[in-house]
Amino acid sequence: MTVKRFECASAERLAAYLGSDPNTPYRAHRSRIGEARYDAWAASRGALLVCKATSAFECEDGAIAWNRLDWDSELFGFPAARLEILVAAGGYIEARATAGELLRKVLEEAAGLGVRHIVARIDSSLNSHAHALEELGFELIDGIQTFALDLSSRALGVPPANTRLATQADGDQVAAIARSSFIYDRFHNDIAIGMETADRLHEAWARNSVSGEAADAVLLATTEGSIDGFVSVKIDSSSHEALGLRLATIPLVATALGARGRGTAKSATDAVLGWCSAQKVDLVEVGTQISNVPAARLYQSAGFRTTAISLTYRKIIE
Repeated sequence: MTVKRFECASAERLAAYLGSDPNTPYRAHRSRIGEARYDAWAASRGALLVCKATSAFECEDGAIAWNRLDWDSELFGFPAARLEILVAAGGYIEARATAGELLRKVLEEAAGLGVRHIVARIDSSLNSHAHALEELGFELIDGIQTFALDLSSRALGVPPANTRLATQADGDQVAAIARSSFIYDRFHNDIAIGMETADRLHEAWARNSVSGEAADAVLLATTEGSIDGFVSVKIDSSSHEALGLRLATIPLVATALGARGRGTAKSATDAVLGWCSAQKVDLVEVGTQISNVPAARLYQSAGFRTTAISLTYRKIIE
């Protein structure tokens, strides 16, 4: 098998692989979007990711691309990276062999560039990819279940009385809640990162969400002026033109320790859904760890339904 540096001209030859990649976002909505339209977008998106990546490689039946993660590297204290694309054609045996050769090339290059920490997220159906990753020393650290809610089937209710949009002045309180709220995520599961760093990462993420850098809005649940919890939301600004649907994602949901078990997260989630409806959003997606049963119950009670399950792997490059 010959593995060489990816040439953007190869994107057309690999379009079928890129377009059928189970890891491509919004695949659960393919029939609603239109299969031809979705497949063309998925292939174009995959080609763009490969061509703009830090580095990428290809072979006859597959391609791989990876990016440095500057924000993560700064918080971790060491160089970090992420696999953006890993596609390999054929049955299990062929796909595993192809994925393995592509991964070896990336690991060799990343090590030479000083990368220490690299993550990969794959659809749970890709046993070939999972086994290739494990064979090369990647460890499973997280499982994500993705839920989606079609807002066209949900009546727009009155936002809960105890909710409001966050402002810049709320940044410190929101960040403090985030710092102490997350335990199930991949950052806390990763011993290479450590609990303190994982807490700081969520604190920074929440602060950036309130500032508008990492989210389009943050909705708060409050009691007598005190913030009990929050939910952030990000609209995919390109989805309507590309796919004919206005899509949004909920990145963060957190409740203050003293406000848990009182419906805080549900109030903030209902407020976010109302905000999304007002913004003419068609579909909202949210992901949570497989082990986070309370969060899964919250989303199901709000009308969300499971659409995908993915696995996150990590390798420490010595």
